[in-house]
Amino acid sequence: MIGPIPVLFQLLLVLLVRVSHAAQVDGGAILGCNPSQVTKGFSVSYYSLPLTKTGSCWNPVYSQDSYLHGGYETFGNGKLGSSSGVTNVSFYTGTKGFSSCGTVNALLPPNWNYDKPISLSNFSMLLTGYFLPPVTGTYSLDVAYVDDLAYINVGAGSAFNCCQVASSSSNPGPFILQTKWPDTSSSVKIDLVAGYYYPIRFFFTNRNYAGGLKFYFTSPDGVQHTTWDDYIFSATDGDRCDIKPESSTSYWTRSDSSTYTVVSTYTNTKGDLTTGQVVVEEIPTTYTVSTTTTQQWTGTETVTSTSLFTTTGTDGLATVNTL
Repeated sequence: MIGPIPVLFQLLLVLLVRVSHAAQVDGGAILGCNPSQVTKGFSVSYYSLPLTKTGSCWNPVYSQDSYLHGGYETFGNGKLGSSSGVTNVSFYTGTKGFSSCGTVNALLPPNWNYDKPISLSNFSMLLTGYFLPPVTGTYSLDVAYVDDLAYINVGAGSAFNCCQVASSSSNPGPFILQTKWPDTSSSVKIDLVAGYYYPIRFFFTNRNYAGGLKFYFTSPDGVQHTTWDDYIFSATDGDRCDIKPESSTSYWTRSDSSTYTVVSTYTNTKGDLTTGQVVVEEIPTTYTVSTTTTQQWTGTETVTSTSLFTTTGTDGLATVNTL
């Protein structure tokens, strides 16, 4: 009778993957802030946009990238004035007294909290504020009417940096919504987390003749809010007030690392299920390409199978083993 035959292991050493370089990427999440003190309403700055003396009279600079990214601050007569506490973002000049190529100086409606006449026929204005969503969910930003142009940014680093409006709002990121005459309305849906203050940057221009604006939002329950009372705030600039997100680490088989931010649901340190910002770091694994084990047996056929298992080395890296 043949006794037990010992197992023979043939181990093939393979490849160790190390970090060759790091890649910093953005997962596309809209990020919020945590200002210590806030006051109600948008802050608004008003800017000069002179007519031209040739062609169609309106100045084509109003929709150029250089103008939208800070050029408005010094164009023409520059900044005309500012107001605060604005929660009703709507007005319409009507057409009475307006004519093509004519400048009309008049007052904005009282909801703009600005008591000085401006050239309503041709001007720009920048609205900045922090939107505080009451519930987590999908919100719609609705430009219900615009004549002539509206550009919108939302989120920290896109609209402006947290608690640093003055130094960063003139250089916004990609616009998430833009509407330009002859289009007069548009909307965009965004996912927001309750309790976070989300920066909003809204740029408006009336290039010539009569103008108007209606800017609303629709909450996750489908209700459209025609004013921003109790939802939009301003804060004093100072040190950055970004919300510190949670973090998560995972492994992948690429040779580079990647860090990005997402909005996700997770269990916090108190054991509560929470939705919020999460920084995800994906780092390379150390992995074994192949390990072969040969075992003799008393059967009459040869059998081959493959399985995977993971171990963690002393360096903290995961090793994916193919057996």
